[in-house]
Amino acid sequence: MQKGEYFTGIFYAHAPIFKLPIKAPPLQGIIDATIWSDGCPNARNLGIGQFCTRLNVYRCGPPENDTLYPVLVYFPGLDFSWQNNAHLDPAVIIPKIACNGLVFVTADYRVGPYGFFTTHDEIAPGNLGLYDTKAALEWVYENIVYFGGNPSQVTVMGSRLGADLVSLLSLQPETAQLFQQSILISGSAFVPSLIADGAREESAMKKFFDPSKEFAVEIECATDDRWAKGINDSSAIFECIRDLKDRRIPIAEAVKRMNPRAWIKWPLFVDGKLVKNSSENIQITHKTMPTLIGLCPANMARKVNLRKEDIFSRLDIVQDLWNLNRSDIYFTHYADLLSDFKTIGTEESKQTQLSALVNQVILIKF
Repeated sequence: MQKGEYFTGIFYAHAPIFKLPIKAPPLQGIIDATIWSDGCPNARNLGIGQFCTRLNVYRCGPPENDTLYPVLVYFPGLDFSWQNNAHLDPAVIIPKIACNGLVFVTADYRVGPYGFFTTHDEIAPGNLGLYDTKAALEWVYENIVYFGGNPSQVTVMGSRLGADLVSLLSLQPETAQLFQQSILISGSAFVPSLIADGAREESAMKKFFDPSKEFAVEIECATDDRWAKGINDSSAIFECIRDLKDRRIPIAEAVKRMNPRAWIKWPLFVDGKLVKNSSENIQITHKTMPTLIGLCPANMARKVNLRKEDIFSRLDIVQDLWNLNRSDIYFTHYADLLSDFKTIGTEESKQTQLSALVNQVILIKF
C-alpha cells in the first residue's frame, strides 16, 4: 500500500440503549485510534457490543501548507436490520479515494431494534439510527479540520439504508450546514415504506408487519392487547426492555425468532423533529442540494435468494416466491421491495418481464 494514514474506532457520540445519541466530550490527551470497531449489533452479528457509534478517518497523509481537502462521508447499510460494517480496507480506500484528494470518513450507526424500536409515541419515538447519522455528521463538521478536511466541502454518501437516511437528512433545514452534496446508492427518502405516519393504531405498518410490536411481544415485554392500549402502557413496555439484566442475549434471541421476517424494514416514524412528514408528504423547505443517484444491481439478490447471474430470470424468481411461501412469509410484506427490480435492468425486455411478474403477484398472499 502506498503512503496513507487511517484513524479507527473514534467515538462520535455516546448512545445509551434505546436513547438518543449524546454528543461525545472533546477529545483529550492521546486517543488510541488503531482498533477497528466491530460495528453495531445487527441481524448478521447480534452479539457484538452496544457502544458502537464510532467512525474511521482515512487520509493520504498530513496536509501540506495547511491545505484543507474535500470530505467524503460514507454510511453503509443493507436495510434496517442488516448493516455493512464501516470497516473498509485501507489498502483500497487510501490509494483509490484518499490519495485522490479527499479525506474519507466511514461511520457505524444503530440498526434493528437498537436503532428503530418505537412505542409510536414520545416514550420511545424511535428513529435513533437517523439521529446517530446526524451526530456523526456533527462530529465531522466540528473535528474534520484537524485531519486536514474542509468542513465546508462535505459530500455524504449512503447505500441502501444509509442512502435512505442521507436522503432524508439532506431535506432537513437543521442539517444544511453539515454537508453540501449527497450520493445515494439504492435508497431515497421517498421510498413509500420508509416512514410510517400516525399513532400506533393508525400506523401504516399495522396492516402488514410492525417490527416494534413483534419484537416487544417476542421479548415478553408486551402482548398484542397491551400493545394496542396505547400511551398508558408504553412506559411499562419500554422499561421492561430497557431493564433486562443482559440485554444482548434476549434481544438477539428475540430477533432470531422474528426471522425470516426480521429483515423487513423497521420504519421511521414522524416525530416532529427530524422526521416531520411521511414519505409521500415530504416538503423540501430549503435550497436544493447537488445529488448523484445510482443503484447496486444485485441488492435484492439476498432478499429472495437469487443468484447474481440469474437476477432477471422469471423462473428463478417464481421458484424463490415458492421458497418464501414455504418459509411462511407473506409476500404482501415484500411487494415494495421486489418492485425495486423494475428499475434495475439495462435491457427493456428484462424490465418488462419483471414488471409484469410483480404486477401479477403484488396482491397475492401466500
